[in-house]
Amino acid sequence: MASVTLSQGWINLASDLSQYVAAPADVDEDDGRQVDVRQYVGGRLRAVSRAGSRRTLQITLHRITPADIETLRGWRGETVCWRDSWGRKMWAVFPSIKPDYYLSGSARVELTLTEVTYDEAV
Repeated sequence: MASVTLSQGWINLASDLSQYVAAPADVDEDDGRQVDVRQYVGGRLRAVSRAGSRRTLQITLHRITPADIETLRGWRGETVCWRDSWGRKMWAVFPSIKPDYYLSGSARVELTLTEVTYDEAV
């Protein structure tokens, strides 16, 4: 049986999975559900929640080239596929990127991926 070990994070464009940006990454996950606490008659408090959850990932990509930064800029608002070194997969969008350039010519890029529903059926 074959196995694959990923040593970095991968972002692929959903419309063309052959296009990708790969780099070492730090990930901070937030998996929440929208819940409101409302006050009703007599001072009673009740939790009101909605179906589904909203997962976001704060991604920091390291050692990114200027060409990869331009690629990521072009993908803002597009559906992408995120794969990390743990083998997790998430379809998501991101509205903006925040590059931090180093003197060496590479950069660190921060972005926030918000999970979306994506159908992989052909």
